[in-house]
Amino acid sequence: MIESCDQFFVLLQHWLVSFLPASWHPAAGVLLSVVAIASLFPALFALTTVFERKGLARIQNRIGPNRVGPFGLLQPIADGIKSLTKEDIVPLSADAAVHFLAPVLLVITVFMGFAVLPMGRNMLLVDMDAGLLVYSVVAASP
Repeated sequence: MIESCDQFFVLLQHWLVSFLPASWHPAAGVLLSVVAIASLFPALFALTTVFERKGLARIQNRIGPNRVGPFGLLQPIADGIKSLTKEDIVPLSADAAVHFLAPVLLVITVFMGFAVLPMGRNMLLVDMDAGLLVYSVVAASP
């Protein structure tokens, strides 16, 4: 039992994907992994942000985030909505498409690098024989 604890997420993914047709298994497995990774890290970041704000408020002898949700736990969601609804000011001399696509391409490049890195035993997004080569190429791209 102890040996399979590190395989909990792998077994959970296989179980969830088993409800789909066999031809969908590879794509569904990758999609499920992407959703899990893309939701876990922002959730952890939001939680540490709340703890940081609570700690800073305690140090500064003031009330921390406590207006949004119980104990201020929904404050990161409010901050995210605020960030997403802010006006994006594009300089007049800039190309609007490039201004929008530059950060998107940066994030895609980072995710491509992480796609071939194993996160644990049997835990990788894309299983490739040339994974190290792909990682080197993506990491070396400007």
